[in-house]
Amino acid sequence: MPKAKKKPALIDKTFKVPVDIIRKLEELAPEFGSNGRAIQVGTELLVRMRRKPKVEENGSPVASQTYAITPRTLELIERLLPSYEKRGTVLSAVVLVLVQILKEQF
Repeated sequence: MPKAKKKPALIDKTFKVPVDIIRKLEELAPEFGSNGRAIQVGTELLVRMRRKPKVEENGSPVASQTYAITPRTLELIERLLPSYEKRGTVLSAVVLVLVQILKEQF
């Protein structure tokens, strides 16, 4: 099966992310169209929040995962690093934000 064609504005970026966060993001992705789009929406929301959610280490194993994201999304993830220290932790916070907005929606 041929690979799906990427949009030219997307870049592939690999993150070390807890496995449970990867699974949760995959569950949430259909609501947004793709994993990359879910990360984009969550990151845009997270960067605008005055009180950012705290992320606790949960001891879940970590795996490398590659996502197709926009350069702006990567820039925002980098901007959030002072608050979260690791890119994987930023993605954990993104998942928390997405879960919260979907909960409020229903």
